[in-house]
Amino acid sequence: MNKPYIGVTGIEESSQLEGMLETFSKKHIAPHSLMVGGIVSYKTLIDEKDKPILLTRNEIGRIFERLEGMPSTDVLFALHYFTKPLKEIRPELQQKAKNVVEKPLHQQVGSLVEDVYARYEREQPPFQIGVQINVSWPEPRDVNQIKIDYPKLKTILQVSDFDSVDERMGKYNVDYALIDASRGEGKEIDMDKAVSVHDAISEKSKVMIGFAGGFSPENVNDRIWSLRYDLGTRNFCVDAQGKLRTEDRLDMSKVSKYLNEALDAFQG
Repeated sequence: MNKPYIGVTGIEESSQLEGMLETFSKKHIAPHSLMVGGIVSYKTLIDEKDKPILLTRNEIGRIFERLEGMPSTDVLFALHYFTKPLKEIRPELQQKAKNVVEKPLHQQVGSLVEDVYARYEREQPPFQIGVQINVSWPEPRDVNQIKIDYPKLKTILQVSDFDSVDERMGKYNVDYALIDASRGEGKEIDMDKAVSVHDAISEKSKVMIGFAGGFSPENVNDRIWSLRYDLGTRNFCVDAQGKLRTEDRLDMSKVSKYLNEALDAFQG
C-alpha cells in the first residue's frame, strides 16, 4: 500500500533537508510521509543547469547521501522529470539534447535514476525513492516499463490534462496520480474540478491520488479540510512548489509553516 504524502518540491541542496525533516518529525503521525521533490529534466542529463531549482546528478547524489545519515523512515525522495520534443528545445541546446530526448521516456528516466537506484538496492536506506513524470499523457507502455525496470522505484504521474481522465488513467501502472494543472507555477487549483477528477480516476484505478496547484502556507490548512470533507477521507497527497519560494529560491520559513499547517489539517 502506498502512503499518502505531504510534498515539498524544489529542493536545491542537501542542507535544506534538516529543516524539512525537523519540522515534519515534530508533528508527524502515520500514515502520511514527507515527499521531498527534486526538479530534473533532460537538461540534467546533458549537464545544463540554468536555474537554481534544477538539480544536477551530483546534487541528487548529495541529497541521497545526506538522507542516509538522517532519520528518514517516512521520507519519499522523488525526482520530478520533464522532457520535450527536440524541435521545442532551444536551437543552441539541440545538438547536446538530441541523444537524450529522442530516446523513449523510460530510457531517459533510466539514465537519470540508474546510479541512484543501484545504490538504493545495495545500501537499502530507510527512505523511499521515486520519479514523477511531468509529461502530459505519455505512452502508457513507456511509463509502465519504468516499473518493470526499477520495481522499487515509486512512480508518480502528473495529471494536468483532464480530458477522458478515467479512461486514460486505467492504462498506467503507477503508484500515484498527482492532479496538477498548475505544473509547478503556483496557479490556483480548481477545487471542485479537482474533486471530480479524483472521483473519475478512483473509478478506474486503485492509485493513490494527490493534489497540487497554488498550495501555500496560508491556504493549505483550509484546502486540506475542504478536501477531507468532499472526499470523506484523509488518505490523499498534497504537494507545493511555487508558493514556497521567494525570489525563485526555496524559502525554508515558508516550508516550515506549510508543513506545520498541513500536518495540523491532516491530524485534526
